[in-house]
Amino acid sequence: MQVRQVSQADPLFEPVLEALAREYSERYGDKLLGLGYPGSSPSEVLAHLKRHPAESLEPPHGTMLVLVDRHGRVVASGGIQRFDHETAELKRMWTSEKHRRQGLARKVISELEAAARQHGYQRLYLTTGPAQPEAIALYRAADFSEITDHRGAEARANGLIPFEKPLA
Repeated sequence: MQVRQVSQADPLFEPVLEALAREYSERYGDKLLGLGYPGSSPSEVLAHLKRHPAESLEPPHGTMLVLVDRHGRVVASGGIQRFDHETAELKRMWTSEKHRRQGLARKVISELEAAARQHGYQRLYLTTGPAQPEAIALYRAADFSEITDHRGAEARANGLIPFEKPLA
């Protein structure tokens, strides 16, 4: 597997956004409306994902990475963006259904941790939803801790589960 840095606008990343949109639509349906999405169909979710400022996932404060197989297909992705001056937020974590349970997401997280350190961040933050038990298990296995104090209140109020990990 080859690690490549891309932008969210890169054509190589388009299939990732489409797959994320389908998955979010299937897993969450109308619950997405309460999270600021304009609708719950895959096309509406995709439009919402594309509105996210691509530059927030690019240097100097962010990074978007993909894992590409030997056939040139993106099989996993993830990015970081600035959350605050000490914290990077993990975004766009995705692994192709055919490639899950092979350690690829852990590799992406490891690469993003290194990128976050290079950007000067001291911790990683992320949110995920209750309909993604695989993601919850992944983050716990990767030493992320659920934020249960006041810092996670807003995310929990929106039905999300906040996690953080210090970068040593």
